Amino acid sequence: MADIITNVLYKFANLLDSSIWISFLAIALITPLLFTTQTTEIYEVPKMFFVYIFAILILFLTVIKFILNKKIEVPNNLVVIAFAIFVFAQGVSTIFSIDKFTSVFGYPTRLNGGLISQIAYLAIFSSAFINLNWQKAEKLLIAIMISAFAVAIWGIPSHFGRDPSCWVLTGKLISSCWQKEFDPTLRIFSTLGQPNWLASYLVLIIPLAISFLLFFKQKGAKILFFAISVILFWALILTGSRAGIIGIVTALLVFLFFLGVKVIKTNLKLLSFLGAFFIILGLLF
Repeated sequence: MADIITNVLYKFANLLDSSIWISFLAIALITPLLFTTQTTEIYEVPKMFFVYIFAILILFLTVIKFILNKKIEVPNNLVVIAFAIFVFAQGVSTIFSIDKFTSVFGYPTRLNGGLISQIAYLAIFSSAFINLNWQKAEKLLIAIMISAFAVAIWGIPSHFGRDPSCWVLTGKLISSCWQKEFDPTLRIFSTLGQPNWLASYLVLIIPLAISFLLFFKQKGAKILFFAISVILFWALILTGSRAGIIGIVTALLVFLFFLGVKVIKTNLKLLSFLGAFFIILGLLF
């Protein structure tokens, strides 16, 4: 009987771990691609609903895991602690806010930036330190990069008058279904809803793609991550975001600084080749 109970608990623990892992993958892969006309805002609101649902799910499953293990784990990480202090400070400021709704829920048409969204991010972030090992963290980063690649591939055709979002929303593969101030032939926004938001997102992912380009030794993997890096940079250029360009230049300089002279020399030919592609894309578009 004891063996049966132990076996059931073991399987349940594995089910919990698998469910938490799938939830993290869902956030990484699906969130950037979500949009719908069934909410007050096409792009950000459905993303936030999705994040809230999976933040609650991850937190709930993690608590069940604590109960099963009869032990509460608290991430011993300075970044998590700093984030928790920030959320606490935001909670205190919410008490004295003159606009309680915005302070709690964020801007009404976006449901982001308020106290609830910060609590959701803290739950996801801290749960990641509890539930993910290095191997899963690496796979999650790859999932984030794949999703960014999909976002870029979705957005680039809109610059040439063929916006997949228009096809989903109107049944026509055109770019003229938007208002003039949101013309994607001038500045693409893909599934992020705003060129500067897309640019900010890509600035975060491009150094990650280059990292994997240098990290993986297999020729096929290097070709894949080289292509992803180029496509992401191309999409960034097509956003027409000056802040995005300043951001990526700064990010790449910091990235090279942390790489160090030895790693740069070892991969000089590859980095130069990639840099040449970036410059060509910048000049052409």
